[in-house]
Amino acid sequence: MEEGFARKDVAAIYGNCDPGYQFVAADGSNAGLAENRQAMEQSLAKVRSLDVKVEPEAGESVGANVYMVRYKQTLEVQLPLKPKPSTNWLLAEDTWEKKGGKWRLMSTKVVTDSATEWKARIEAQRKQMDAEDAVRGSRRCLNGLGYQCGPGR
Repeated sequence: MEEGFARKDVAAIYGNCDPGYQFVAADGSNAGLAENRQAMEQSLAKVRSLDVKVEPEAGESVGANVYMVRYKQTLEVQLPLKPKPSTNWLLAEDTWEKKGGKWRLMSTKVVTDSATEWKARIEAQRKQMDAEDAVRGSRRCLNGLGYQCGPGR
């Protein structure tokens, strides 16, 4: 799979997927195999190079024909006109099922990713700034330097 990303070979990337494959993003949105392949083809067409590393963290058999694996995937993406690559990551859980003697990827669920964590950090920072602004506004009113402070003004 990592080699498929390096070659930007969509067939190799999705070669082990079951036709009923489902991808669930960190935000809960869901895409089937065809939609996911199309999005991957469009994304790969925009990048100069892509280096993907998959680091398994845990795996467990669930019965004789189902295996679940949790892994961290790090993507180093070189975009055109950019001086250096950007690095993104995701933590995901895959469900594999043995069908007809062959292991097939049934689903991928992204637990979290770098974009989701950055959005959460930005939101927390925004809330902190709003709280600090409210405190500053209250202090201006209390020390008599504020203008149009309070509900009645």
